[in-house]
Amino acid sequence: MIGPRFITCISGEWTQPPQCIATDELRKCKGSTLFPPEGRPAHKIEYDHNTNKSYQCRGKSEHKHSICINGEWDPKVDCNEEAKIQLCPPPPQVPNACDMTTTVNYQDGEKISILCKENYLIQDAEEIVCKDGRWQSIPRCIEKIGCSQPPQIDHGTINSSSSAEERREIHEQRLYAHGTKLSYTCEEGFEISENNVIICHMGKWSSPPQCVGLPCGLPPYIQNGVISHKKDSYQYGEEVTYDCDEGFGTDGPASIRCLGGEWSRPQDCISTNCVNLPTFEDAVLTDREKDFYRSGEQVAFKCLSYYQLDGSNTIQCIKSKWIGRPACRDVSCGNPPQVENAIIHNQKSKYQSEERARYECIGNYDLFGEMEVVCLNGTWTEPPQCKDSQGKCGPPPPIDNGDITSLLQSVYPSGMIVEYRCQAYYELRGNKNVVCRNGEWSQQPKCLEACTVSEETMRKHYIQLRWKHDKKIYSKTEDTIEFMCQYGYRPLTPKHTFRATCREGKVEYPRCG
Repeated sequence: MIGPRFITCISGEWTQPPQCIATDELRKCKGSTLFPPEGRPAHKIEYDHNTNKSYQCRGKSEHKHSICINGEWDPKVDCNEEAKIQLCPPPPQVPNACDMTTTVNYQDGEKISILCKENYLIQDAEEIVCKDGRWQSIPRCIEKIGCSQPPQIDHGTINSSSSAEERREIHEQRLYAHGTKLSYTCEEGFEISENNVIICHMGKWSSPPQCVGLPCGLPPYIQNGVISHKKDSYQYGEEVTYDCDEGFGTDGPASIRCLGGEWSRPQDCISTNCVNLPTFEDAVLTDREKDFYRSGEQVAFKCLSYYQLDGSNTIQCIKSKWIGRPACRDVSCGNPPQVENAIIHNQKSKYQSEERARYECIGNYDLFGEMEVVCLNGTWTEPPQCKDSQGKCGPPPPIDNGDITSLLQSVYPSGMIVEYRCQAYYELRGNKNVVCRNGEWSQQPKCLEACTVSEETMRKHYIQLRWKHDKKIYSKTEDTIEFMCQYGYRPLTPKHTFRATCREGKVEYPRCG
């Protein structure tokens, strides 16, 4: 029987019924024509009815089945037809790649390796695949770009196994070939934190390693000092501080640093007390001397008689050293200056600062100037003169609202000059200097009175100052005073009267009403 055993009624019609054929009449299937060389298996020339065969076309991983039914294979076996759909043309020539074989057709699934030319690097897959009649994943051949100078790392150097000639060429070109490998070595006290090799890949160096400082053990011991916080191990760069015993200190930083397995050199704790108190010329201590002085303590000095202190009178102990230097300057005076025709009362060979010496004229001579001289910081003031009194003048005459600038004397020699000065707000008219000539003084100057304007005066005239708000003002002679009417009043005098001039203490006031 050929066909299904059962038939089905679909929409009023029966499906195709089977055929009953005698066994000896059933035809065999041919294998040599239906299973071409591309298909497998194809070992027999003919196959009996109802034979089930498995086959696989070349270049295909899938296994298929076909059954011999009365001389026909179901389904039909045709590897040539499948190959026509799945064949690929010759592969494309990749730029900068080596020449490839130029086979006409390639089965589905076939692969071809790509090899780049020298100094070129393949990118993506190294093989191309024929799939559905097309080549998949076509790679590229990229030029192997060199690298510039490798990165420097802290506390590390680059190892170089190249010859001197190679190193010279690299230095001149400043370029390292693609794929170059370099390694680093750390300085003493440091170690590589990871792989110490870097690689040049397409113009870029891989990430460099780091040189990490080795830890340190216990800090070194110093006399007269202890560590503030002690522990068993310290990381690179970590600091510790020493505390010195009382009376001791460091002459510099009190801390040390871990520098790659070793500590920096610590400062010694030295005594900060001061001894051997210094001495200074012409100066003595104000208190009793001690055996030693603590850091920060001060000592005071004072100068001997006839000497005066310049600057501070103290010195200070700072970390076993005395800071400061009092200076005593001689401010005494020797013999007073000699004055002709005069004697000095109670004369001494040495005078302290601000001591005085008195002169007295002898015979018929009169004293001109101060009768006493004063010792001021080692120098005498100007001494007087003893001169003949012929042609002398008496005291200069007084002037109203003025005084002379020097001390009055009983007698002035001929040619002596005195200076006059007016009191505040008075203006001097004439020569301020008068001269003694043949017993008479030259013309004295005048002190002109100032003008005073009060608030009461302005209120009576209903006026006020134009530019100022003082309740009382003083103006010198020839000064101009400007007025204006108070608010709500009008001028009663001409306009020019509101610019009044001070004349020897008098001023004409304008009026408003």
